Amino acid sequence: MTREIVLFNREGEPAIKLSGRCAYYGNGSDLLYIIDHRTGERRLPLLQDLREMITLLDSLPYFDFVMSGFIPSDVPSDKVQKVQMLTMLENTNKPIIYVTTSRKKLSP
Repeated sequence: MTREIVLFNREGEPAIKLSGRCAYYGNGSDLLYIIDHRTGERRLPLLQDLREMITLLDSLPYFDFVMSGFIPSDVPSDKVQKVQMLTMLENTNKPIIYVTTSRKKLSP
């Protein structure tokens, strides 16, 4: 018996089939600093950086899923997890892998 879990994109199409020895690729999550690609400087990430990264990952065919990438420093800490998720939902159709520290932080 072959076991398989299928993850779908936001359009309802199969995007990732977890079975056998398949490998899938995505970015990491929740980095505290970034290297600004415009200036080469290390700095705190902003919400706009997250938007740009998710939009870029959405366009790259060899990235199979996305994660939040950065913790935007310009978002209040009590709202950051909701804002990260909303930003991913607004900027990609790929499957999202999301990290949270509690269900409460995702509640309306």
